[in-house]
Amino acid sequence: MCVCCAAVALSGVASPAVRAAVLWAFRYETSDVVRAEACRAVTLLDLDGTDVIAVLQQRYFVEDSDIVRR
Repeated sequence: MCVCCAAVALSGVASPAVRAAVLWAFRYETSDVVRAEACRAVTLLDLDGTDVIAVLQQRYFVEDSDIVRR
């Protein structure tokens, strides 16, 4: 999944399905490396909206991994 998030981010494709998958990975994935790449994908794809802001805020409060918090 980590490679997938990076590939999606580099592709620049932000379809609704891609957007949902990236946000799901950032929110629920157990691997901190995958969550970090999903966060990077959010930035590189320039995703915005109230749903993105809500996910980022919620994850920030519960995130314990330094890799993701960077």
